[in-house]
Amino acid sequence: GTTDPDTKAIRWAFLHCEPYFRRTFKGTTAELRTVVADAVAGKKEPPPPDEKEPHGYGPVAEKTEAPKKEPESGAVTRAAVPFASIPFHLEPVFGVIPSSILLGPLAILAAVFPATFGGLMSGMGRWRALLVVVSVNSILASVYYFLQKKLPDAWWCGEPMLMGVLLTNVLIGVIWAGRRYRLAVAEDSSVSEPPTRAEFLGVAGVAVVVGLMLLGLGWWFGRAELFNNPGREFTAAFVGLAAAAAYSAYRIASRSLDDVDGGETTARMSAPGEGVALSAALVFGAVMLTLKLGGGIGSGGPVTTETTDAAPTVTAPKLTDFELWYETAAMDKAMSAACVTDRFVYLGGYRQTAFTFDGILVCVNRATGKDEWVFDSSKIPADWKAANANGLRTVYSTPTVADGKLYFGEGLHTDFDCRLFCLDAATGRPLWAFQTRSHTEGGPVVADGKVYFSAGDDGLYCADAGTGKQVWQYQTEKPLHIDTPVTVANGRVFGGSGYNTFTAFAVDAATGQEVWKKELPLRSFGTPRVSGKDVFYGLGTGNLTEDLSSENEPGRPRETAAAGMIVCFDVATGAERWKVPLPASAHTNLAADGRTVYAACRDGWMYALDRSNGKQLWRASSGLPIVCGPVVATDASGRFPLAVYLAGPTGQVTCHDPVTGVAYWGRGIPELVGRMTAVQAQPTLLQVGPETREVFVPVTLTNRNNAGTKAGIVRFTDTDPLFPLLVKGLERYEKAGFVTGRE
Repeated sequence: GTTDPDTKAIRWAFLHCEPYFRRTFKGTTAELRTVVADAVAGKKEPPPPDEKEPHGYGPVAEKTEAPKKEPESGAVTRAAVPFASIPFHLEPVFGVIPSSILLGPLAILAAVFPATFGGLMSGMGRWRALLVVVSVNSILASVYYFLQKKLPDAWWCGEPMLMGVLLTNVLIGVIWAGRRYRLAVAEDSSVSEPPTRAEFLGVAGVAVVVGLMLLGLGWWFGRAELFNNPGREFTAAFVGLAAAAAYSAYRIASRSLDDVDGGETTARMSAPGEGVALSAALVFGAVMLTLKLGGGIGSGGPVTTETTDAAPTVTAPKLTDFELWYETAAMDKAMSAACVTDRFVYLGGYRQTAFTFDGILVCVNRATGKDEWVFDSSKIPADWKAANANGLRTVYSTPTVADGKLYFGEGLHTDFDCRLFCLDAATGRPLWAFQTRSHTEGGPVVADGKVYFSAGDDGLYCADAGTGKQVWQYQTEKPLHIDTPVTVANGRVFGGSGYNTFTAFAVDAATGQEVWKKELPLRSFGTPRVSGKDVFYGLGTGNLTEDLSSENEPGRPRETAAAGMIVCFDVATGAERWKVPLPASAHTNLAADGRTVYAACRDGWMYALDRSNGKQLWRASSGLPIVCGPVVATDASGRFPLAVYLAGPTGQVTCHDPVTGVAYWGRGIPELVGRMTAVQAQPTLLQVGPETREVFVPVTLTNRNNAGTKAGIVRFTDTDPLFPLLVKGLERYEKAGFVTGRE
């Protein structure tokens, strides 16, 4: 037996029953107690087993009913029965399969600490309302999560409606728990006494185990998922258990308040532990529902501009067309930027199944806006799958087209055994694949018959663009993890490392020999921008989606504060020209013209910096952390800026004056499509005529009610009637010697 720490009584229980029990004893419970007491005291041996008796527990006792007694006229009576024997009609009239969020931790604690938690499983009858509510809600939330995209896009199928149903269940549970508690106290006033230390340890232990499970889920799937469906219901269970544990601790700590003068005790008002837990979960759910309803579709805050170098606007583009140009049910999320050619537009992303993310790349006919062909796992030749049984990974790599061939990589930061693919750009026919041990998420660059691409732990590769044969590989003695899309210019390849080793480098494009390498104070994940004799790097903590990294990197301390930086190096020598700190990371692609460097930052602002010294000229706010870089429209020489375009993370697209930062125009994609919008990649800019420009913005569109997602491309068209005249004027001034490279 075990000694109860509070009452000092010895408790014991059968943890295993022998099915031949009837061979040893036949009799009543009272007689059995006598036999056990005599045997323990050594007074009398228990009866020997009867080997002739058939196995089993004995005959089932027949239920006998007490004679009914007619109540007196007008009287209302209720039999005094134990709490465990409350009539069935007071209990719920349905059954439920309990979820693992509570029973799993209970089983773990009971197995690891049997002396302390061994009675938890049987004692959970006192927490029946909490168990039922948590089990029902977690099952409903999980079923909704897997079926949501197949439900109608109607308000009654939306997540707010689900949250309302789950909150109603919790409210019913609060009422049910209170009713059960009142009935129990009416039968036995000792039920209202403070919990024992064992009961407190049981509740606290389950809360701790559930909390550890949530920490693991948050680390694996991201902290935000703990507050989204279905993780939100498990978080609610933890909040309730933590509140119940805190309440139990308070009751135990304030036990002395029950004593009055003379050593007598008086009954105090109290609440059931499961009622406290359900009430806390109800408050948590109400807060989450309020935040959900208050979020709306939204597309960021109003665009504001702060300028230190105001100048008159020379040209003013006007938005003339704004349309959802392409939408496909084949791709659930758009991940890459759009690669736009004369005939086709290429876009990469993934298609989500129940447990996997299958990569997909679509080719869209530019004239019709319809799919020309689709490349996915089913299109990969059998001999290409040997090292990667998972088929095509997520296509985050922005495709590039050269000499009729399409090049793109696969995988994200945590993927391994990924490849660089080469397809026929017109038909999608597979031509070759280059196998790596890591991922190929950086967009490839083709120059002089070679294709250059980053490959995570493998460093940087150069392959023959026609055959896919390796030409060289760049990796240092202290391995570089290169995720940045590289830049090829002036016979050199520029890139950076943002994991384990923070480095900016330049290598010879023909041989892969290192030209220069610089240690960086922060991570480099964005594409280096080469302009003239300068190369610009955007740096920062965390990554595109987080201000701080959650990964463990050998030899590096954990990041504790967000930071960012723009650094300018000399192209030839790597000598640092200047650096400017930013409040948060700038891991997006940079844009530049003859006067300015444009950088998007996770603090929600786009910065325009003087390229000669890094001085801030102006900044414009998007209202939300920016995850994709700006693009700048220039004249043919690339020096004279005409307009700067920026896409916010929720679909607010703006066009800015490159001199003052003032917005020429701005539109919210959610208002156009009537759905929630996410923008992951940089817009693609195309000059389609003397006065007309098109901006292609890849988007992921999410229905407001059933969370069904589709990838698409929104096309913005603006016109600039003064553009041809401006270009001619600039050319005349340049020929006359009035304009230099940086003016």
